[in-house]
Amino acid sequence: MHEKQIKEALTSHLDRYRRNKTPTAYLEEVQVNGGVVRADLVDVSSMHCYEIKSDLDTLKRLHSQGSRYGKVFDKVTLVTSERHLVRAMAMVPVWWGIMLIPSDGSAVFSRIRYGRVNQNVDGYALVTLLDKKEVLDVLERHGGARGWRSKSLYILQQRLADLLSLSSLKSEVRACLLRRSRSFDKSSILVFNHK
Repeated sequence: MHEKQIKEALTSHLDRYRRNKTPTAYLEEVQVNGGVVRADLVDVSSMHCYEIKSDLDTLKRLHSQGSRYGKVFDKVTLVTSERHLVRAMAMVPVWWGIMLIPSDGSAVFSRIRYGRVNQNVDGYALVTLLDKKEVLDVLERHGGARGWRSKSLYILQQRLADLLSLSSLKSEVRACLLRRSRSFDKSSILVFNHK
């Protein structure tokens, strides 16, 4: 399967086995750390990143992706092919989940390892998911935008990280990403499922 097919099959699989049947927004290619890496698929409601490594991919960037995802997402799951499984398992942190891409063309992914909640989310890294308008909107709501509007994105992101607690930042970033997901055309980078 190609990455687009894997993403479609994965979102269907996740929705089928979701414990609570609330609607979920998935964003593709979410820029992390100013675009240094991009998360393949993010379940915005739970801030769960799914990193896909198909047969056509290499594992060259997996370590650097992992270190950055570990500062941003509450959960991360590697979705990989049989070809990469053994090597990839040795490369990813023990708190990551691992799923195997179906080799038979079905849409049933095998769970190799359940992931755990990440305890190392960093507030500044988390706000790098937001663009300048989003950061300013959050600062405005919390009374921290006055005198800062003309500053660079990186300075604004630092201001926001310094202003709010980690739990507040998580809530605000999730809300911004949900709003962002609703503004994209469904045929572009968004998969939005109602189950």
